[in-house]
Amino acid sequence: MYDKITNVGKTAKYKLSQCQFDPNMQKHINYMLNWMREKSAKNISID
Repeated sequence: MYDKITNVGKTAKYKLSQCQFDPNMQKHINYMLNWMREKSAKNISID
């Protein structure tokens, strides 16, 4: 599960560097990446 989350995060970062998103989209993706990082850091399972 966590491997998949990490891969999604890396893919999102890669795509962000390749494309230009509007600021709201970028803010949302950054929020999701931070949320996933916090979840995996605390080892809280995602239900």
